[in-house]
Amino acid sequence: MRKGRLTLVGTGHMIAGQVTQEALACMEQSDKLFYVVADPATSTWIQGLNPTAESLHDEYKVGLDRMITYRRMVERTLVPVRAGKTVCLAFYGHPGVLVYPGHEAVRQ
Repeated sequence: MRKGRLTLVGTGHMIAGQVTQEALACMEQSDKLFYVVADPATSTWIQGLNPTAESLHDEYKVGLDRMITYRRMVERTLVPVRAGKTVCLAFYGHPGVLVYPGHEAVRQ
């Protein structure tokens, strides 16, 4: 079985305006693209980049402990990685700043 790969990228704070060419290529070419963004326009843009794009925003639930939400995001992200897929995980802003699910997914 092929070894999976996870790449964490940032989308910046503007629709497509702060995405590097490398991040864009990762989002377009990955076997699976997961994302968490702050606005519907960016979500629509990302969905147009890759037909496998899937928002993790549905993991947020009123009253649910935030760490449970983050653990669910991490697990959803790692399922295809463990199955040998190339996965891109995109977060709004910078992927290394205040992004616990991204750090935890990479750690695991």
